[in-house]
Amino acid sequence: MTFEIYQASSAQKRIYLLNQIQGESILYNIPQAWIIDGTLDKKKLENAFNALGERQESLRTSFTEKDGRVFQQIHSEINLEFHILSTENETIEKALENFTRPFNLENPPLWRVGILELEKGRNVLLLDIHHIISDGISLGIFIYELMALYSKNELPVLEFQYVDFTLWQNRTFESDNMKEQEAFWLNIFEGELPALEFPTDYPRTASNDINANTVTFNLNQLGTHRLKHLAHENNTTLYALLISLTNILLSRYSGQEDIIIASPVTGRSHSEFQQIIGMFVNTLAIRTFIKQSLSFNEFVKSVSSHILDAFDNQD
Repeated sequence: MTFEIYQASSAQKRIYLLNQIQGESILYNIPQAWIIDGTLDKKKLENAFNALGERQESLRTSFTEKDGRVFQQIHSEINLEFHILSTENETIEKALENFTRPFNLENPPLWRVGILELEKGRNVLLLDIHHIISDGISLGIFIYELMALYSKNELPVLEFQYVDFTLWQNRTFESDNMKEQEAFWLNIFEGELPALEFPTDYPRTASNDINANTVTFNLNQLGTHRLKHLAHENNTTLYALLISLTNILLSRYSGQEDIIIASPVTGRSHSEFQQIIGMFVNTLAIRTFIKQSLSFNEFVKSVSSHILDAFDNQD
């Protein structure tokens, strides 16, 4: 198997480092499942997976480290295993849990696929992919192109691959524009940085614990309408308004006025990379100061302005 070696992107380096610190785990796996109703041609689907692997170089990428530097290796081909699973002896939940396993970043492919057979005419399409080669938008691209290839629909030729983004990014790190962006963030985080003293049920431990939970709730139609109206009144976006409200809430609980909130951005600031599978997503640290002298409207305006500046300097 032949491969070409390139320097890793900033996001890949970040995930690689965190993966090394964490050790063998599924912390950076992105498992997905889709229910398929109707007749499924498994051989045809397997061919579509292989065609997708040929089309998107990220799906043929592994990683290695040399002299403290991280490199991505783009392989000419991969040996993708197509798993056929059954719920005969276990529950669906258990089958999905067993399907999600740690990856060795040096051994491609860093994704696995399979079909969980429920009953005749009803299957579950399984995907387990490592975050170092994919992000949320990539998952949408993955399933869209897979279905197109399965249906024999023609897809436009990809003029660029993820490695082109990497080459562009590493080249622009030395540009004047990037130096200006660096100066912006150094100014934002000048001085002592705050640690949020948020009251918790249990004390924080010295070591990282990956056990966590997600709390999800729905806002009713009236509440949603009021928020959109409030955003319109302040000539801002719903996103900026919710960031503002979150800051206020954290300030009330902690008694602090200097607060930093992390917010993800797509990292796809150039149209050439919109249809590429890869790890583009970045995290912006939004720092705000909640001054008691400001009215609510003034505070929302200041947050909106800072968010726009942060997005302009997101690279």
